[in-house]
Amino acid sequence: MGYITSLFSNGPLGIVYGALILYCLYHAISRRSEPYWFFLILFIPAIGGIAYFVLEVLPDLRRGNLSIDTSAFQSSNSRILNKERILEEMDTLDNRMNLAREYKNAGRLEDAKKMLESVSSIHQQDPYVRFELADLNFRENNLEVTKDILTSVLEGCPEELRYRAKLLLARTLDGLGELEAAERYYREATTYFTGEEARARLAQFLIAQDRKDEAKKSLEGILRNYKRSASVYQRQQREWFDLAGKLLKEL
Repeated sequence: MGYITSLFSNGPLGIVYGALILYCLYHAISRRSEPYWFFLILFIPAIGGIAYFVLEVLPDLRRGNLSIDTSAFQSSNSRILNKERILEEMDTLDNRMNLAREYKNAGRLEDAKKMLESVSSIHQQDPYVRFELADLNFRENNLEVTKDILTSVLEGCPEELRYRAKLLLARTLDGLGELEAAERYYREATTYFTGEEARARLAQFLIAQDRKDEAKKSLEGILRNYKRSASVYQRQQREWFDLAGKLLKEL
């Protein structure tokens, strides 16, 4: 973060370059890019930022796919109304899935379930549909159902989804008391999971098992990432940085 901040003090070119680096990081987060891009952008910005812009941002620009997602600044109800309007205009799998996620995040689990069931009958083997069904069942505490769905999802899901599914399976197995398997999936999830959630949840798991020294090491790693990362990443991962700080104080 200190390096990127210093760029803004190097005159007009520094401001442009600093803004470019921050936008590349925003783009990588919003597109769920490969984990190595985050390392390059955050810790070797002079090389990583320019490489990311050339290889990832410019192709989007040529395709006309660059856009700023303002939904995070809208209320939950506004986002739902917007997604409902989009679905009315174009009934597609993606639009149904987006609306189901908004229902789920707003706590409207029955509406989310109905929407997911409406697409799962046609797209029964789609890993993203099945992952959303697993997440919904997890929220409803249907842990055995969640475990069965995630086990099948992991048999052939895309790499982008794999570590999200492993993290959810770890939490599910944790809830079922299958602690050895839960820890294995927690650790696998931390290997390539984008962001800090997997490491924070692993630390929680270790604390619950009274393995405080291991938990402390994981939490300190999260806070080191906070100090080294750009402000946009800090805001994006605020929930997990705050949780890490809280858990570390309690230890």
